[in-house]
Amino acid sequence: RHGINLFAVLTGATSGGRKGTSWAAVGSLFQQVDSDFMEAKTPGGLSTGEGLIWAIRDPIYRPKKRGKDSNPDGELEMELEVPGVDDKRLLVIETELGQTLQVLKREGNTLSAILRQAYDGKECLQSLTKAVKGQSTGAHIALIGHVTREELLQNFASVEILNGLGNRILWVCVRKSKDLPEGGRTPELPELAGKVAMALQFASPGPEIARAEATARLWAKVYPALNAERGGLWGAATARAAANVARLSVIYALLDCTDTIRPDHLKAALAVWQYCEASARFVFGGQESDPVQQKIVDKLKTKPLTQTEINDLFGGHVSTSKLREKLEMLSAKGRIGCRDEKTKTRTKKKWYFVK
Repeated sequence: RHGINLFAVLTGATSGGRKGTSWAAVGSLFQQVDSDFMEAKTPGGLSTGEGLIWAIRDPIYRPKKRGKDSNPDGELEMELEVPGVDDKRLLVIETELGQTLQVLKREGNTLSAILRQAYDGKECLQSLTKAVKGQSTGAHIALIGHVTREELLQNFASVEILNGLGNRILWVCVRKSKDLPEGGRTPELPELAGKVAMALQFASPGPEIARAEATARLWAKVYPALNAERGGLWGAATARAAANVARLSVIYALLDCTDTIRPDHLKAALAVWQYCEASARFVFGGQESDPVQQKIVDKLKTKPLTQTEINDLFGGHVSTSKLREKLEMLSAKGRIGCRDEKTKTRTKKKWYFVK
C-alpha cells in the first residue's frame, strides 16, 4: 500500500538557488485553493518526533479521580485531559532544513524514525517517552525542505541515508532561471487554482488507484531499472526509486481526476524521478556509504598516504585488517590506487585518490 504523501528537499546555493521563492509561488496558488489548510497545516520547526506527533495528536484521556459519586461497579472511568486534532494532514515546510539535520544527530532523537513511519503510512504514530505519551492515528504527513548542498553534506549523516530516511526523499537541485531586478510578481492563476481544487475534491474520499493495462506493461518494463542496485551514498539515497515513482504516478492521475493511472501519468512520474535521481547524483555522487571509506577518500584527495599514515587517521579505533579490507574495496571500485615510491633507503607503498 502507498499513500501519496511525499518528502522533497530542494537544494541549491545559499541565495542563488531561490529555494524560498519557489515555495512562495506555489504557496500563493494553494492559498487560493484552501486558505484554511495553508494557514493551519503548514508548520515548520521540526525538532523531535514527539513534537511532530503532538501537532496531529489523538485526544489524551486520564483516569477520572474517584469521589463520592464514583462508579459503584468499580469500572475505571476516563476523562479528557488534552483535546485531539481532528485534521491529521500536515505539510511541513522546513526553509532551514540544515537546523533540522543537526537535530537528527542528537542521541535519542526520534524524529528520523517518526518521519520514516509517516512516509510509510503507519496507521498509528506513537511516542512513549516519560514526558509525552502521545499518538496520532491516520496521519498524512508530507515534507518540503530547503537546504544548501554544503549544509546537506555536512549535517546529513550517512547513517540517516542508510537507515532509510534519505531514500524516502525526492532530492531536487534548484537554481534561479532569470534575473528579475524588480522582483517579479506572483500570478493569480485562477484557472489553475480551479483545476487543483477539482482534483482535491476528487481525491478527498481516498479512491483506490489502479494501473491501466498498458500502464502495467510499461511499469513491468521500467521496474527492473528502478530497482537496480546503485553504489555509494548516491545509490543509498535513491534506493526507493520504484516507490517514489509509483506515488508520483498516482498524483498525476488524481490531478486528471481519474482513478486509473494511464501511461502518460507514469511517463510524467518517470521524468520527475529522472531529474531527482540526477540531482541526488550531483549532491551525493562520489560519497561513500561507509564513513570509514569516505574518510579515507577525503584524506587521499589531499595527498597520497602509506598504510601506516592511514592507520593513524583513525587513532587505533579501526583495526589494521579492517582498514586493509576497506582499502581493497575502494581499490576494486576504482576510487583509489596503490603505487611504489622509492626513497633513498627503501620502497614505500602509497595509496592515492583516483576518482
